[in-house]
Amino acid sequence: MLHEDYIVRWFEDNDLRYYTAGMKKNLFFSYNERRFRWKFIENPARLPFTSIVAVESRATGKPVGFNGFLPMRLRMREESFLVVQGVDGYVEPKHRGKGLFAATIEFMAQRLGGNGPELLVGFNAPAATAAAVRAGSVQVGVIHDTILKKPRRWKRKANGKSVRREDSARIEVIPCGIGEVSRVYEEWAKNASHVHTHRSLEYLTWRILKDPVTSYECFLIEVEGEDRGYAVSSATTENDLTKLTIDDYMILNNDYNVLSRTIDKLAARQERLNTVEIRMFPNEELEHALLETGFRTESKPAYSLILKPLSKSIVSENTLMRGDVNLSQLSSWYPTNLDIL
Repeated sequence: MLHEDYIVRWFEDNDLRYYTAGMKKNLFFSYNERRFRWKFIENPARLPFTSIVAVESRATGKPVGFNGFLPMRLRMREESFLVVQGVDGYVEPKHRGKGLFAATIEFMAQRLGGNGPELLVGFNAPAATAAAVRAGSVQVGVIHDTILKKPRRWKRKANGKSVRREDSARIEVIPCGIGEVSRVYEEWAKNASHVHTHRSLEYLTWRILKDPVTSYECFLIEVEGEDRGYAVSSATTENDLTKLTIDDYMILNNDYNVLSRTIDKLAARQERLNTVEIRMFPNEELEHALLETGFRTESKPAYSLILKPLSKSIVSENTLMRGDVNLSQLSSWYPTNLDIL
């Protein structure tokens, strides 16, 4: 595909050194070949080729920009389907403002549209949302970073376990393995009405256990001795203070009181906790439950969920439909932090 002074094409093996160097300079200082291989080569939903679009300068023969389209599977009830998520893309500064990023999306849509992936899913910075909509995408909603401040009612036991004084023993948060996460997810997913990332055992192993950047902990949630869900978290420390991130969670029947008390227990396990962060669509029920549990909350927009159809069968009268599910509605989706790659 030609675009004035540029050639738009699929990624080639000899692009790797340009791609990793450009990612370090423009997006992630820590980006390296290991992170690339994890995302695009080891990904269980991978395509037969590396699904990154390159923009090559005809004058120099060198790539000046890339846009990654990461294959993944979404699930609705018992059915899963293939999509691509826009990830890890940039254009070198002196080549910006020429429509090159839009050209990479056009190239991808022409090559993949009607031939596998049904949707382009994007988690865009809010400032970039208007441009994406002008280019034919649909904004579903805005995911917020919700910051939870530490309740003062926590205290620590001598054996290292933590509880709040007024908490009962009904809810237990127990460290578990990836197999238990998979088992509880399947129980939740078979009745779930939300569209969500399909968390097969292969996917969970890749996403949680093999992530080259973040170390996660998995927990089984029990209520009165019965499994009610799972949670996945990660912790970072800065200036000797800890930030706990709730990266993924599934609660049977979406009981937000159970989720809020689970977050409370996970937070109480941390030494020198400063804040807890959870990414989600605005959710009044969960926010109320968190307040009841003793958290003070602050929210700010983080990402817009953007969709672009790649299959004609997914568009119906200017609305994105798949079967009887309206993909354009915020209430149809269940995103967590692990989904944002």
